Amino acid sequence: MTLEVFSRDVVPVLQIGIGALGVISIALVWRQIRQTTLWNKLNSPHNFLDVERSERLTRRAFREMRRLGVDPHKLVSAGDADKIHDDETAQLAVKSFLNDVENICTAVRIGSVDEDCAYAVHSARVVEIVRRFGPFIAKVQDAYGDPELFIEQLKVAARWEKRTLETNARETAKLAELQKKLQKARGVREKVR
Repeated sequence: MTLEVFSRDVVPVLQIGIGALGVISIALVWRQIRQTTLWNKLNSPHNFLDVERSERLTRRAFREMRRLGVDPHKLVSAGDADKIHDDETAQLAVKSFLNDVENICTAVRIGSVDEDCAYAVHSARVVEIVRRFGPFIAKVQDAYGDPELFIEQLKVAARWEKRTLETNARETAKLAELQKKLQKARGVREKVR
């Protein structure tokens, strides 16, 4: 085989083969990056959110609230918000607790945590905390003159509460439809007897 024949017949085949390997390699790298991104989103709550730390902050905030005579399991009134805000230790404890919730919501917003996973795990807690501590959050925003304080948890809680209500409405409609079918089937069975 001469150099001319080799260049004309073999080299193009080798170029196509090497090009195809390159394209396949790029596709595999792209697929691996997508899988890694998905895994990181699912694994992020375990790395980004320290459950033990969150539990400590919750206990500390609730302890300080009880010290002031505020029930942490009930809606914080405007008067309760003033009590907490005026006591430096209680204010720091409750703000640290709320900042922890804010971190969860920020992680959801920036996409470092899978929203469906975070919703399944944290939605009831986040919605309830925002509902219960709303007057205190408003007090802190007003005191600092910054309506953006704790804004992520307010936005995420509103979105998740809407999602929960929509899901509940769909499930209620499905249940009603199933009950109608069941009653219809029972009616047919009664007529057959």
